[in-house]
Formats: sequence, C-alpha cells, structure tokens
Amino acid sequence: MKLLLDTNVLARLCHPKAHRDVQGWFRELLERGDDAPEVLVSVLADYELRRSLLARNATASLEQLDRIAAAARYLPVTPEAARLAAERRAKLQGPAFARLSDADLIMVAQAELEQATVVTSDAAIQSLTNVTAKDWDAVTFDR
Repeated sequence: MKLLLDTNVLARLCHPKAHRDVQGWFRELLERGDDAPEVLVSVLADYELRRSLLARNATASLEQLDRIAAAARYLPVTPEAARLAAERRAKLQGPAFARLSDADLIMVAQAELEQATVVTSDAAIQSLTNVTAKDWDAVTFDR
C-alpha cells in the first residue's frame, strides 16, 4: 500500500499544538515498521506547505516537515504526471472541480501513476474518478 499525503494532511501533521488525532494516526502508521504503507509526498505539497510556514517563521512546523521528509519518498513532477493532469483538467466539468488547482491535479496524477491512495480532506479530490482518495481517518490498516 502507498499513501500520498496531500498538503492539507501534511499541514496537520506539522502543526505543533493541534491535530493530535492525525499525528497519532501517522505515528501508528510509521510504527508498523516493514508492514507500514509507503508514505509519499509530492514536491508540490512540500512547496505549498513550506512556503506558508516560512512566511510565518513557523520553526517547529518546519522541523516537523523535515522529519516527515526523512520518513517519506518524495515524488518529482514528471512529464507523465503533467500530461495526465492536463488530460484530467480537460475532462473536468462542474463547479465542484473548478477550484482544483493545477498542483492538486498533478498530485492526483502522481498518485495514479504510483497506484497510491491520496490522503486528503479535499472533497473535490475525493470525488475524482480513476484515483483512490480518502481522508486520513478513512485510511485503515490493522492496528
């Protein structure tokens, strides 16, 4: 199993005081050792979060992001992911999908290419076809 962390979940994991439930879930996931799902992070999610944290001088959150980076495999933006994202954008219709950014669609394409589940609280991403996307608390593993 592979899990691609979206920016909104990554931000919760890096918060120094809130979101202990998400952080506990992630800690349990990592404690599974060799049985843990592979954790993936798009360079786009890292950029989006890191840019925000740097602007606020959120040192503790930046340090946590670096710790997560050490436990995850980072996915670069590849031509295949960019092409797949462009194809997805061309097919999307409706107001629910209008707010999806190019970065969102590239991350979804990265997950699809990796056959990974996108861990996100974004309902628009969760409703896309051809990709598995769930909020963190819907991702199950034997505890």
